[in-house]
Amino acid sequence: MSRATGQGITIDANFDKLNEKLAILAKSVGLELGPIIKEEAKFLMQSAVKTSPPPSRQSGVNTIRNDLNKVAVSLDYQGYEARKTEGGFYGSIAKYIRRRDAGKLRTLLQNPNLKLFQGFSVLGTPEEIRSAHQSRRVNGRVKGGAKAVAFRSDMKRYFKTVSDRVGFMLSGWNKGAAAVGVKTKKFAQRTYAGSNSGVEFTFGRNPFFIARNGNMRDTMVIKAINTAVKFRIRVTEKKIDRAAKKLAINLGFTKLAKGSY
Repeated sequence: MSRATGQGITIDANFDKLNEKLAILAKSVGLELGPIIKEEAKFLMQSAVKTSPPPSRQSGVNTIRNDLNKVAVSLDYQGYEARKTEGGFYGSIAKYIRRRDAGKLRTLLQNPNLKLFQGFSVLGTPEEIRSAHQSRRVNGRVKGGAKAVAFRSDMKRYFKTVSDRVGFMLSGWNKGAAAVGVKTKKFAQRTYAGSNSGVEFTFGRNPFFIARNGNMRDTMVIKAINTAVKFRIRVTEKKIDRAAKKLAINLGFTKLAKGSY
């Protein structure tokens, strides 16, 4: 089964009732239980890797860009400088951007005569952008529109920091996938700082397989993985029942004879 904990999500291919059925199956067809557990663990890891986002690195980068646009409006000096007028607000905004004067920019945005960015806060550092980004996330995504402004240089710096870690959540499956020969998405195969990927297994006597993804925190993704794993288990149980009724020739675990089901 798969289960969520405070340390991420765990996939366990030693599933009590199902494992008993697998043992009966192995005995009935004259196979060791280890290879069957390994094959089923492979199916489970394939489901976990396929279900975990993002589907591609570019997709992950685009998601981050869209989310950050909902966190803060990026302030560019050239844009406001080009639109400034004598005694107008744009010139002041441009000046404060160039000087990186978050304090005076906050004061300016509180001016009731300035209709632009009314009620917006000012994120004056990449750290403040990070804090706002994290606080605005709901199930891994930012909802609603921007409620703050930030200097473009800081937004670009923070965007690079976050986009460089695209694939971090997915990489938590790397060790479990490698143990059963499952290919993970190429962009997530590298080592990330702080990654927590673990696996315990034996396919010999008393076989078992446990893969842990400590990078997984998104509750919606965990729910999707749980659904995929449960579906995979139901497929397995049906194959076992068919085998017991001698209706299946190819069980999906391993080729037992020629034919199909």
